[in-house]
Amino acid sequence: MSDDAVDGVVASRRRSHGRGAARSFTVAHGEALLRLRERPDAGPWDWTLVLVRALLALTDGVDVRATTTTTDAAHVLAIECAFEPELLDGLELGLIYDAALEPDPGAGDGRLRHRQQRFRRLLARACNEALATRPRRLELATSLGTRSFVRREGAGDPFVERLGAERSRAGLLTVRIELERTVSRWFDGLRFGGRGLFAAALELWRERVPGLVVDGEVVRLRVPPGEGALLLGTHARVLPASAEQRRRLIRDGVVTCSLEAPLREAGLPLEAIDGAIECAALQLTVYESGIVRDDAFALLVAWLHDALAHAGEQGLRSASWAQQQDAIVTADGAAVSPATLHAEPGEGRELTYVFRHEALALPLSVRARVLALWPSQLELLAREQPGLTLVPARAVVQGLEGDRLDLTALAEGSLPPLTLPTATWQRERGESLAIVVEAYVHRHAVASQSDALVVVHARVVLRERGEGDTPPGVTLTIRPTLSAGTASLASQPEAMRALVRAVWQDVAGLHDRLLEHVLGSSLDPTLRERVPLLARAVEGLDARGLELHYVATEGLTRLQWRAHPLTALVVAHERGGQPRTLGDALARARDVGGLVLGEPARRWYALEQADGLHDTWIATPLGQTLLPRVLGRAALWQMPCVPEGFAHVAPAMQQRRTLLDRDEVARLLGRGGADEHARASLLAHLLVATITAADPMGLATVPLLPVFDPRAVVPARLLSLAAVRADGRSFAIVPPGTASRDLVGPVIELPPGLASLLHECHHWPLQPQPDGSRVDAAPPREGAQGASANARAEPVLRHPIADKLAVGALALIDEGRSGVALWARGLHVGDLELPAPFAALGGRLWLSDAGVRAGRPAIEKLVTAQARALFVAARRQAGLAPPGSPRRRALERFIAHCEAVAAAADGDGVGARRAAARSRTRVLSPEAATAARLPPLRRLWLPALVRHALSRPGGFERAWLSWKLVKVARPDAVAWDLEVGGRHAWIKRAVDDDAGPADVHLAALAVVAEALAQGHAEPLAVTAALLRILATAHVSARV
Repeated sequence: MSDDAVDGVVASRRRSHGRGAARSFTVAHGEALLRLRERPDAGPWDWTLVLVRALLALTDGVDVRATTTTTDAAHVLAIECAFEPELLDGLELGLIYDAALEPDPGAGDGRLRHRQQRFRRLLARACNEALATRPRRLELATSLGTRSFVRREGAGDPFVERLGAERSRAGLLTVRIELERTVSRWFDGLRFGGRGLFAAALELWRERVPGLVVDGEVVRLRVPPGEGALLLGTHARVLPASAEQRRRLIRDGVVTCSLEAPLREAGLPLEAIDGAIECAALQLTVYESGIVRDDAFALLVAWLHDALAHAGEQGLRSASWAQQQDAIVTADGAAVSPATLHAEPGEGRELTYVFRHEALALPLSVRARVLALWPSQLELLAREQPGLTLVPARAVVQGLEGDRLDLTALAEGSLPPLTLPTATWQRERGESLAIVVEAYVHRHAVASQSDALVVVHARVVLRERGEGDTPPGVTLTIRPTLSAGTASLASQPEAMRALVRAVWQDVAGLHDRLLEHVLGSSLDPTLRERVPLLARAVEGLDARGLELHYVATEGLTRLQWRAHPLTALVVAHERGGQPRTLGDALARARDVGGLVLGEPARRWYALEQADGLHDTWIATPLGQTLLPRVLGRAALWQMPCVPEGFAHVAPAMQQRRTLLDRDEVARLLGRGGADEHARASLLAHLLVATITAADPMGLATVPLLPVFDPRAVVPARLLSLAAVRADGRSFAIVPPGTASRDLVGPVIELPPGLASLLHECHHWPLQPQPDGSRVDAAPPREGAQGASANARAEPVLRHPIADKLAVGALALIDEGRSGVALWARGLHVGDLELPAPFAALGGRLWLSDAGVRAGRPAIEKLVTAQARALFVAARRQAGLAPPGSPRRRALERFIAHCEAVAAAADGDGVGARRAAARSRTRVLSPEAATAARLPPLRRLWLPALVRHALSRPGGFERAWLSWKLVKVARPDAVAWDLEVGGRHAWIKRAVDDDAGPADVHLAALAVVAEALAQGHAEPLAVTAALLRILATAHVSARV
């Protein structure tokens, strides 16, 4: 299919006209792959050139070996490509087939992540084009796994991608293709080449790969050498080439499409251009058989005109430029004085320019005010006059003549634009730039990509795709208000990207407002549920997203949640057709304890009620998935049932109807522990029987409580009520679905009715306690006096110990038992009483084999040193504790006792440590220790914590090949671009999927401290930043 045919298909599928800023297509995914595979005029081995491009996009040099084997059914060609193993670190191949449709990520800055992205895309395109030869099988083997493309029967794509377990050795990529044999060897030679399969491909490489070197059986692929090349600034270079390669584009070390037609249209003499052109900024068409006429091509044309104007008799590549500035003129030919071009640094003067070969295209009325410059003059002038801002005339004149932003397609495919709060962006040079941001929320389900458009002079000067945690299906238009610095912003890509990052961060905090905009639209509810922003939010909504928790009010335990826009979603209807929202469902669960759900086509007249508490609701398709995820299945009472037989939010004395007879208990026990409703009925009987002095029928030892212990290897399990009471820790009561590894202590997940009964029965807390320490627990049972009460008391201060001799913790327990219990190999081997002033400290230590061999004196020395560190921590924690609180009073009593002992004799070094602690103590405002809400994904915690602690805009990237903790690109700038080392041990643990909260907090503290040290921050600023991390860790541990 030709490019004209492709353009025709594109024109018929576009949703806008003209040079619009937003375009979308309705071509199916599989159809797009098939059309991309049908590359016009493609030879049987042209796909190997795309493979070469993929390899040279990843690295500058690759060694290739090819082997050919023949079986009874096929010819097999295996191409082995060897390179450095580190180049694939962090690369996710996944289903590589889909990467063929990804857009070209551009030239990039040479970072490994960007090179891997281009390598993955080109490798997928090579595989897709190889399938056009209709092989029996195509296989791609790497150290990351194997991808196979095999034939299948049926309509659509005749090939399907499959994953394989085979892995090649590190640093080796193998492409294996099987081509069917025919009945005639003569025809096979005519089809595949008489000299073998790889011989035809190698001949093609000799013609199209300038950096090819054949060394025996090894084919060495290299990027084109730079000898004899003409550099066109940093934009492009003209390389020596044969007659067949002249005026052709070199991309990724391979000669690709011809540039003769575009250059002829641009008015360039083709006979004067005697080389091949390498320009990474040029964009290729769909089939890469031509280029796009954009600003990058316009700059290339300007450089070629400049080179021809400065060329000698030897041709284009003999061009040279003087080190001093040539005479500068305006577009009408008048000379410009040096005083006009002089600008002091920071002055911010602006001058409009046009390239010399385009000067005659300007209107006569503006030529006298526009400079006519060659690109070489432009670069030299920018270096000599850093205070001068040069604005291209195209951004002003051509934009006013009609090349404007076209939002027709975007508006038709989106909800009405939402104007976000006007903000002021602080640029690196200290300038403030007012901006207006509008959000277009896409309506169509397939339009899930997010984009940000920076619009200056009614032109899109930057289009940046949203990445990471940006809201899906949203396009932002960012319009800086017209000012002296607006035009210069368009010529600073990095400044515009910093602006986009800052805006996305602000929009992330307005996520609820965007959802309210969607829910308040006039769309049909069925279509509204397909809006990508709303669909993604509903997909991620759960009990934790609504912050469900229990509070004790009026003697009952009631459910509470945060205000959330999605509570307005309709999740059910009553029998009469009245809609019921998620907020109504939460309120019913809070007041009653559960929801009665029925079926639309079936009704139980004898069981269904209409008393306002047990009305039967019919769940919508959305409600069928959302209600169990938010409330839990135990709170959904499915008909046929007797609603009064379930636990309600009411005193136990009013719920005797939940008591069961022995036959019913036996029947429910026979249904097993997997039946949530059977467990709920048995647990309701047990709790009501305990309170009303009825027969519990031995259910106290049956595992009925769903317990989640974040410190256990298997956190979720079922325990009996007797086992929980005998555990000695305080289990908090929380709603179903709110437990996670981030909790600070064990919890029991129960629906509202059972939670109210359990809290009435045992008065267990409704918020997780650190390590399950008992606070405000119920009075102890008979026989549970003395030591068990002290063991359950919450420590005032805990200090962990991790040493090669022992691990454990020291604890200061107000009026608790003292002494450190020593354990070794599962046995209690004795207690260690500390000398004054640390005699009041307690704790437990587990001795290692080295600790057992070292003996008691070494352990005493270790514990005494750690006790001194606890004293320093006590002084710091006393200053942070609320005045007058029991914790602060206990800490002050301990400190006063230590100071009294130290006044008599400073044998334990308390006085010196107290003086050091006082010298380091600084008074901070409470506003310094602010906490941030962390994103739901654990891998996003580290950048979120670092950004919150630093409180400044900037980027956060991970360098895969760096062992350095963090590097600040420009410490003197307002916005900091941080690059953390992907190979640093702490960073690797923090971004791991199994990372604990402590790993993330430790890495964040280290990164922030090192970054502020590189920025030479004040000590008080460092303290405030670290406090923000600690405050966030403290708050998030209890969410």
